[in-house]
Amino acid sequence: MKKEKKTLFIFLFVLLLVISVTNLLVMQLNKSPDMQTAGNSDGIQQEIPLKASEVLNNAAELLNNNELAAAERLLIKAIQKHHNNADMWLLLGTVHYRQEKYALAENAFRHLIRRKPDNAAAYNNLCETLKKLQRYSEAKAAIGNALRISPNRGEILLNAASLYAILHEDKQALHFLKRALNNGITPEEISDIKELIHLLERPDFMNYYQQQIRQKKEQKL
Repeated sequence: MKKEKKTLFIFLFVLLLVISVTNLLVMQLNKSPDMQTAGNSDGIQQEIPLKASEVLNNAAELLNNNELAAAERLLIKAIQKHHNNADMWLLLGTVHYRQEKYALAENAFRHLIRRKPDNAAAYNNLCETLKKLQRYSEAKAAIGNALRISPNRGEILLNAASLYAILHEDKQALHFLKRALNNGITPEEISDIKELIHLLERPDFMNYYQQQIRQKKEQKL
């Protein structure tokens, strides 16, 4: 009987010891600075926001690789922090345009224009978007504003020529086409735009076009 009591006493002592040690371990773990939860403002699982320049570089790379959904997600998330960044809105509109989400592209470009009314690229891209939506009178107004702000930018002049060619206003289209050639646009770029091909066959433009081709070849030599 004494032996049984002694065994029981030892068992209870060991049990109490185990419980005490366990409680001490739990207390230490709760105090440990490395055991942070996701809700902690400094927690290790909280995503560190990228700088605006990093976002733009990453988004541009995704766009170039045709990873449009990823670029869209990145820009939408970043704009929540950098909501006044003009380049982000411009790039987001471009991503939407490439996705053929033309209504969203229009919204992005108009949002940018409201904040930066002197942004020629936003007006130019808005024009291209409105062309896709076949809202040509609005597209004219947009490209007009782009040219007012940046009258000698080749890409804008080329887009103006394309718009007027679609509308069969060939005189205006040729006017802008010649100015585009004089401002850095190459004959090869013109021949890639289907709306402009019929203009290349016009006698009043063909001589000028061929002259530009010869000049480009001479410059390469």
